[in-house]
Formats: sequence, structure tokens, C-alpha cells
Amino acid sequence: MTKTLTGKVALVTGGSRGIGAASARALADEGANVAISYVASADKAEAVVKELKAKGVEARAFKDRAASRSMCCSLARSTPT
Repeated sequence: MTKTLTGKVALVTGGSRGIGAASARALADEGANVAISYVASADKAEAVVKELKAKGVEARAFKDRAASRSMCCSLARSTPT
């Protein structure tokens, strides 16, 4: 089966839990390298990163609030390629 997102990078805000974590997992299943942001749950974020890496993709977690355009741009520049 071909993974449609191999070679792509995804940034998921709120990726340490709930819908964000589920989205990050789905993107990794399709081959995307994934960066997730979180506000307060560093342990949960690192657990998600560990899961994503086990799927064979690059993954990182960043503590940041994606409340402004400048913050989102900063996160995007920091994502794994």
C-alpha cells in the first residue's frame, strides 16, 4: 500500500490529546512527518511523539500556543522535514 503523504510535513496544533492526537496519528499512518504543538501537557505530547515515531516517521512536539499567525509561522519553520 502506498502512503500518500510520504515526504510531506504536517503541523497539528493541539496534538497532545483528543482530535489533535488522532489527526496526528492518521497523518503519520499515511507517511507524513508530524510536528505537534501543545500548551500544558508535555508528558502527553511526548507520548504521542513516541507513538508517531514508532510508525516510522519523524515527529516532534513544541510547547506553543497557536493563537496568532506569527506563532503558527514560527511552528511551521520548526517542523521536521
